[in-house]
Amino acid sequence: MSDLESLEGRTVIVAGSAGGVGSAVVAHLLHAGSFVIGLDRRLPTLSIDPGARHQDFQVDLTDPLAVQEVVDRVARGGAAINGVVFCAGINVPERSAVQLSVADWQRLVDANLSAGFFLTRAVLSYLPADGGDVIFITSVSARWPDQSGPGYQAAKAGLHALSQALALELSDRGHRFTSVLPGLINTPLLDQRAVPPSEEIRHQALLPQDIAVLCGLILSFPRRVSIPEVVILPRALQAPGRT
Repeated sequence: MSDLESLEGRTVIVAGSAGGVGSAVVAHLLHAGSFVIGLDRRLPTLSIDPGARHQDFQVDLTDPLAVQEVVDRVARGGAAINGVVFCAGINVPERSAVQLSVADWQRLVDANLSAGFFLTRAVLSYLPADGGDVIFITSVSARWPDQSGPGYQAAKAGLHALSQALALELSDRGHRFTSVLPGLINTPLLDQRAVPPSEEIRHQALLPQDIAVLCGLILSFPRRVSIPEVVILPRALQAPGRT
């Protein structure tokens, strides 16, 4: 018999909540009974039941002071922060090494890596002493080269390494850190490719809901369990080492 823990009543911050994966994570956690704090530069388009336990904050996740301010505000409101799911991320069309500008390199690092550190640093003092979970949505391109471009891949690899380093450093506090490395996901981010994939490819890709269900499962495992990383791929499109 499974002894997965209920997510009901937990407060979870979802960064990048207006994106394809982020909005799916928000919806899944709300369905599970969690109280969800959404953070994003954009206001979400997700339709939420007015009675749902949900609140959104419009914030630039690459601004460490703004991130700290909104996390402090959430904590002052009485919320006991139990976990974080960091879904934020961007890519650029001109992503090859010969195309990528210095400005775009910095944008990729800021949004995909630095923002994850800023949010983690902001919430650490509020996570419960005997618990607290942080999930980083990275990318399988952090492991295996693909068409994501060197800037995106380097930033996602850095986020994966950050997760591993934090897991080691903060394990004595009872905190758990997981790096989720998805393959191709059918989200609007695919439109940022120089040549967007066909409808047939999109149909075979992962859905944002797949990542949301996985995040809910990770958060539900009893405290004796630690899941450092998970690779999740679309079966028909990607196999280990081939993208």
